[in-house]
Amino acid sequence: MVIREHWYLWSWLLPLGIMLLATSHTRGRRAYRVALSLPLALALAFVGYSLCGYAFQFGGIGLIRKDPAFQHLLGEWSPLDPLLGPGWGLVGVCGFLFDPRAASQAELNLFASQLPFLTATVLIPLTTLYGRIPKLGVFFIGLLAACLCYPLGGNWLWGGGWLTQLGKTLSLGRGFIDQSGSSLLTLGGWLALAGLAAFRQYGAVVSSQEPAELPQPQLPLHASIGALLALLGWLAWLGGQPFGPQLSDKELLTCILWVGVPSILGAFLYGWLARGELDLLLCTRALVASLIAGGPGLLSLSTGQLATIGLLSGFFLAPAMYLVEFGLRLDDQAAAVSTYGFAGAWGILALGLFSIHRQNLEQLGAQALGLAGLLVLSGLIPWVLSAILAQAYAFPAALKAEAQARAQRLLEEKRKREHLLYQGRRRYWQAKLAALYQRGQAFLGQQWERLQAKRKHPPQEESSEAKGQG
Repeated sequence: MVIREHWYLWSWLLPLGIMLLATSHTRGRRAYRVALSLPLALALAFVGYSLCGYAFQFGGIGLIRKDPAFQHLLGEWSPLDPLLGPGWGLVGVCGFLFDPRAASQAELNLFASQLPFLTATVLIPLTTLYGRIPKLGVFFIGLLAACLCYPLGGNWLWGGGWLTQLGKTLSLGRGFIDQSGSSLLTLGGWLALAGLAAFRQYGAVVSSQEPAELPQPQLPLHASIGALLALLGWLAWLGGQPFGPQLSDKELLTCILWVGVPSILGAFLYGWLARGELDLLLCTRALVASLIAGGPGLLSLSTGQLATIGLLSGFFLAPAMYLVEFGLRLDDQAAAVSTYGFAGAWGILALGLFSIHRQNLEQLGAQALGLAGLLVLSGLIPWVLSAILAQAYAFPAALKAEAQARAQRLLEEKRKREHLLYQGRRRYWQAKLAALYQRGQAFLGQQWERLQAKRKHPPQEESSEAKGQG
């Protein structure tokens, strides 16, 4: 198992292109937060994958690959094997705490080849959620993607898991098919949806008064460069990863363009019908969405079928964005759910639809069952865990708000008691003063009456003394 180093290094353009495309619709503080999500995604991806992600994904790869370098990776937990027989591997259980000094060259190649794609998968929900929900929720969803969702999805695809064994276990065609691994990027879109839905009480919703219009790029050059870098990074990923198609770069580029160019044309057509002019941001997002949609059947489908997948993914990208923002009322400014989630789901099912004439409904059943498993892994489980975290995160704030309200009520009651007490004392002294005033008024009235009586009837003592002398 050998990866071409120059391809591997160029595959790091994929997360860089996704980040630039996400910043093209924003300015100021929001653009800064989206740009900051790239180093954060890289840190979370490396830490989570080193701790347990690599073990969950490739802990049982020695069971399906007879490479001596992987003979110690023989642990695959299959809880349904005793009931349904072999082929129901769920998660690897060997290789925790990846140590590059103790690993073989084949293991280093395997570990390094997954990092760019894993970083892109972690980055997709972060571009939408960072700054929209509490930072604790952002870190939790990023670690969940790096430690659980991507590793389990990768195990089901490449590590001997149950998805690729559906043809043997349930006789569903050739089992779940994804020839590029694009379904792992789809996990990022559904993780973004789970985070927005779980933390919607924190303001990650679209106002009902906001007009339904196509978003315009604030940084159009970022949109064009980001889409081009994502295309080059995707091409490098397909050529550099050990499980990818062993084709030349010209063959890979031709297959990619057969699905990418019709997607751009479909977005052009929708923009012209909706607004009467071409829409740059919609077209660049459609190009990236076509990479995800065309990935599962990139080699097995004809050029006409790839073009059909691309055309429909580009044309219906804007309605998918409308469904998320104005149907679900979720503020997905980076269009992560529609560009990666819905486009990936369409690509997975399209491979089964175009295989009906060859294998009846068996392959479509395998693709639908695989999509359902990936939705549970990256949508339902993260939503439940994030909702619990949101409630736990809101609980201290609710307690604080309740305590503040109770303290305010107690303060108001104290003020009322003091006011009543003050009014009671005031009335007491008012009554005292009124009584004193009445007594004083009565006393003064009596004295005035006496004075008036003396003036009307003066004393007769002087006249009687005069008579005596005479």
